[in-house]
Amino acid sequence: MLKDEFVTELVQEIVQAIAEGSQRIIVWGTKGRGLAVISALNSMGLISFVYGIIDSDATVQGRSFFGVEVQPPDGLSRMELDTLVIASDEGKETTLSQFVQVDSRIPRIILGGQANYEFGDPIYQQLQRSCPVKSKAGGYAHMLVHLYQSLQYVAMRKLHGDVAEFGVYQGGTTVFMAKVLQHYGHAGRVYGFDTFCKRQEQSAPRAIGKSAPPPFQFIC
Repeated sequence: MLKDEFVTELVQEIVQAIAEGSQRIIVWGTKGRGLAVISALNSMGLISFVYGIIDSDATVQGRSFFGVEVQPPDGLSRMELDTLVIASDEGKETTLSQFVQVDSRIPRIILGGQANYEFGDPIYQQLQRSCPVKSKAGGYAHMLVHLYQSLQYVAMRKLHGDVAEFGVYQGGTTVFMAKVLQHYGHAGRVYGFDTFCKRQEQSAPRAIGKSAPPPFQFIC
């Protein structure tokens, strides 16, 4: 039994498509889940319906999985197909854009998941990874993303002023906000306010260390 819901969803849709007459299925994507989908079809005795595998990664092109060779995207036009399986959750939109650039046919499309709706700004991810202490902002699921977008908006609109944070804990969010302002060239400072109660020994300056970058200031 498959444990990955995304893979399970794709395999079920492929089985349904085969039952409805699909005979030449192209699977786009091999990494991770793509191979899991192909492997599941092979174990079910349905690999003969997979007419081809497409991947834009040159390191896997030319390799064969269960007797099916991986081709580059421009090889798709030489293949017969009636069904296209997008074996990527996060990158399905990019894959579909690549498909219409190399092929004008309109096959049945099988895709799944909702990861393409997740926030994927590479600058956000880079700044988050660079923080010595991770943010504990947890008021709701996407709080840190919304803080980033708000500060990005402030910087890009060249709005003047400083930022005040009430409730610092270990300073992860404070440093993150300072890094966002620095990255987008905003001159404002970030001020963190906290009583730190009886846990002065675990205060933000100690947790972050002397290497914490300006511009921010803690006020107890």
